[in-house]
Amino acid sequence: MPDLRTFIAVNVSPTKPLVHILGRLADLGRPIRTVKGDHLHLTLQFRGPTDPAEVPAIEAAIRDAVTAADARPFDLPLQGLGAFPNDHRPNVIWVGCPDPGPLPQIVSHLPPPNTQPQDAIPQARNWQPHLTLARIKRRPGKPAGTPRGLIDLLSAHRQTVFGSARINSIILFASELRPDGPEYTALATLGLPSPQTP
Repeated sequence: MPDLRTFIAVNVSPTKPLVHILGRLADLGRPIRTVKGDHLHLTLQFRGPTDPAEVPAIEAAIRDAVTAADARPFDLPLQGLGAFPNDHRPNVIWVGCPDPGPLPQIVSHLPPPNTQPQDAIPQARNWQPHLTLARIKRRPGKPAGTPRGLIDLLSAHRQTVFGSARINSIILFASELRPDGPEYTALATLGLPSPQTP
């Protein structure tokens, strides 16, 4: 069986403000490609090519990371529209997560792909929690400009609150790239344990 293209993430249910801003981005036309509402997620770690035989070990590693972080279900606030690498040369349009709860601790305990677990902490320091809403698809040879209207949209929603998402689980996904956009398959779902009642 060929390698899978995998990543670890949390699902984010689309709020009404998120649906609205996705529509505004789509209205800007090409080369902006928005993420489908049912595909919204916050990536904790991109693992890349993965042997299917490794899935049980990765699932166990996620479980260990959740336990080490003592993570419980929580509400993830979503606020502020931005772009990577910047507004004038955008490749990715995102919504920020000003309080990611236990997610940084979970990320810090995830072993990186194909490296030793002790290398996880430097990787976690570079992790920037964000929810990708759209990507800018450019044709080869075309200048890296900004689609008309995007800078104004980014400026207008720099501090906009887009609601919050209830996070109950961590998921290992496989991603299959298709002409009409990626398709995601959940390979393993690790629920965050509810707080024990005294």
